[in-house]
Amino acid sequence: MTKFKYDDTFLARWLNDDLTDQELKDFENNEDYKTLSKIALKSAEFEIPAFDKSDTKDRVKKAAYYSKSKVRPLYYKIAIAASLILIFTLGGINYIQNKTTTLTTNYGESKVFTLPDGSYAELNGNSSLVFKNKKWRNNKRFLSLKGECYFKVKRGSKFTVQSDQGIINVLGTQFNVKALGNFYMVECYEGKVLIENAKNKITLTRGNSVQYKNGKLHKATFTNTIPNWKNDVYIYDETPLNVVFNDLQNMYEINELITTKVNLNQKFTGKLVVNDLKKALNIVCKPMNLEYKLLKNTIIISQL
Repeated sequence: MTKFKYDDTFLARWLNDDLTDQELKDFENNEDYKTLSKIALKSAEFEIPAFDKSDTKDRVKKAAYYSKSKVRPLYYKIAIAASLILIFTLGGINYIQNKTTTLTTNYGESKVFTLPDGSYAELNGNSSLVFKNKKWRNNKRFLSLKGECYFKVKRGSKFTVQSDQGIINVLGTQFNVKALGNFYMVECYEGKVLIENAKNKITLTRGNSVQYKNGKLHKATFTNTIPNWKNDVYIYDETPLNVVFNDLQNMYEINELITTKVNLNQKFTGKLVVNDLKKALNIVCKPMNLEYKLLKNTIIISQL
């Protein structure tokens, strides 16, 4: 990574897709790029109030001035991040309003979406996709994912899926991504998938998968042609309990799952089929020395 000089005006141009190809390339090689991308994506989800365009420019300039004069000498990255968030929350640049699309699902439901380029995205329960419409019009296919999604990507320009755990780049392929807390799994069903995070850069081909569990990398192979969850089957191999419990809520549309003195980092290995909630709970809880109670649409799980 290289050092790259940028100011608030440059960041505003970047957020508005007004950089030249060379400027963007140079910026992407900057050591702060990934951090700023995450800030931009999260800030894009803020609800933006109505604003007066006539005084917004002065407000942003003042915010930037104070950030530079008081903060930058000691905490440069924090100052830049603050400037980015100020730009978003002030609502002062017209590229923010009405240009972000958020696709979501609730517990227990999955939905199929057609993306602006014709690509296919099927969200599993309690998941979300966020993208900026203008980027797609400019052939910059960039999404932010939380939860789980199966993609069938139409061939074209680079297609990027970002989560808190890593970045995936493809041109045209089929793959599944599960991003929950510190757990991150990618399965490639067709074509190639390039996965990057702070520590690794991996290319997956058809029938290969990778999991990041608390920062550790685990590779595997599979033979199924679509994700198991699409057939109401969930298979786990040394998977943290918090991920398993999240899936249980999705399987059976459970409003609330409460744990008491349970180590959610414990690893579970097994197979669950969506047909019997009590059976599923017994499969998970008994080998982990846990007990459960069902109260209407709430599950309480405790350590014995």
